[in-house]
Amino acid sequence: MADLIRPTIGRSDEPTNAPLAFPLSAITTERGEQQLLRIPLNNANAAAAPIGTVVIQSGANSFTFATLTNMVFNAVTGVTLEEIASSAVGQVAISGKVNRVRADSTVTAGQFLRMSGTAGVAIGSTEPFEGTFGFALTTYDVTTGSVEAQLFGQTIHWLVRGSVADPVADT
Repeated sequence: MADLIRPTIGRSDEPTNAPLAFPLSAITTERGEQQLLRIPLNNANAAAAPIGTVVIQSGANSFTFATLTNMVFNAVTGVTLEEIASSAVGQVAISGKVNRVRADSTVTAGQFLRMSGTAGVAIGSTEPFEGTFGFALTTYDVTTGSVEAQLFGQTIHWLVRGSVADPVADT
């Protein structure tokens, strides 16, 4: 298990105690304006996952994904980079800038993203909540049904009002 990399907020080359770990050999990177970390995962859903689908790690098999409708689910794995057929393997971004994240039509640039009540779709908020996995770089595009986003590489698991963990606390 020494050959593991753990996703992290910010820099992707510093290990953390994030809940998900993938073998380093499975992760590929693309360098450009920002580094993008991606991993091949198998679609465990009965239907295809369109490009930009928000996914979670599925069950005991760390190389499969599924979609949920739980708005506070705190283990978003990433976003599909291509349409992935049921039971097929495809690329999932786990950290970095992605061009398409399926989103609720109310998402605007600068909002934090988390799982919505619609499977595979993100919802935005002005403050981070448990389950936040990234933030929108653009406002919702009606043509694609998505936003551009920066993925953190892990989800926010808890916030305590008025603490260092929540600098935007009510006063």
